[in-house]
Amino acid sequence: MGSRNEYTGETPSDLVGKRRFKCDCCRKKYPITLLDWHHVQPRAGGGSDDPNNFARLCSGCHQFLHRIAKRLLSTKSGKSSTLVLVRDYANSLFEDDHDRADIVIQNVLKYAVEVASWLSEKSSKGFIVTGK
Repeated sequence: MGSRNEYTGETPSDLVGKRRFKCDCCRKKYPITLLDWHHVQPRAGGGSDDPNNFARLCSGCHQFLHRIAKRLLSTKSGKSSTLVLVRDYANSLFEDDHDRADIVIQNVLKYAVEVASWLSEKSSKGFIVTGK
């Protein structure tokens, strides 16, 4: 994996204005400028800026999945209450479409578990993990 300066493929800024994209979590369409670029494998953990390592997320889903990841790591937060929070978030996006809400639940949990796993690995190696 090369450094950011060595990568020559498309980057998020190259894609601006080309078309609307779906949030990889809630699947709603947004202009590319309104999506966050979430590194599936964090750069700090060896992840690259290759487009295949990005998840395009709306800011609501991006912030929410990081919040859920931290809850998954917390010994104070019950796992069932975290799942209820995810379900309520998905249902608030798609009140009348349970299939789409289920997709959001699956995607939030998938990305949150990846982030939680990475955070857990770093904290077990003595890194101080901070965040909102």
